[in-house]
Amino acid sequence: MSMIQKNEWEQFFAANVSTEWYPSEHCVRMLCSYRKEFGSAGKKILDLGCGNGRHVWLAAKEGFDAYGIDLSQNAIDLARDWMSRDNLAYKDLRSGNIAQALPYEDNFFDIIISYGALDHMALDESKKAISEARRVLKPRGLIFLKLEAKGSFTSSYGREIAKNELILDKPAEKGILQHFFDKDEVADFVKDFIPVKSFRDDARRFDDMETNYQSRWIFIGKKQ
Repeated sequence: MSMIQKNEWEQFFAANVSTEWYPSEHCVRMLCSYRKEFGSAGKKILDLGCGNGRHVWLAAKEGFDAYGIDLSQNAIDLARDWMSRDNLAYKDLRSGNIAQALPYEDNFFDIIISYGALDHMALDESKKAISEARRVLKPRGLIFLKLEAKGSFTSSYGREIAKNELILDKPAEKGILQHFFDKDEVADFVKDFIPVKSFRDDARRFDDMETNYQSRWIFIGKKQ
């Protein structure tokens, strides 16, 4: 099923209400560990589905060559403004459909980060996107993925349109497609990468420690 939601994402970033202005702790750990071992000068990072640019910002602050691409032009405008305000240089920020051919050469990037982008696509589209990500990643290059897990609390907020797939109706992402990956889907999704670290990250509410509040798969792997 193909469902490119450019209008929905343009509206989301135009509202600029639920955008996040700090990088993921898991990405910070991964990137700082990489920098300590390999350095950052001349190392190229792509944030695939970069949104308003929080991981482009992180990459640039840590001295990497930072690239970002997102379906929404409004998101890219926010990212460029942020980088300009903080006086940070980036190599390229552009709008584009990551489920289509990416505008980069084969074996170009040292690291690709995709945090909460590939799970906001229909599964057939996200499989095209991960294939393109693999193409532009260098041999032995790292990929970091965050994928929403089946059973996460948001799975009760929406209308089911396919297996493990909803159109959300919660206020922050109303009308946005969300795929909830089960364990088998994740295994198939990353089968062409060598696992470095993978785990399920369950955040629980303090007032309800028996219920998963938000559940996410974190996968770090290398290109074979």
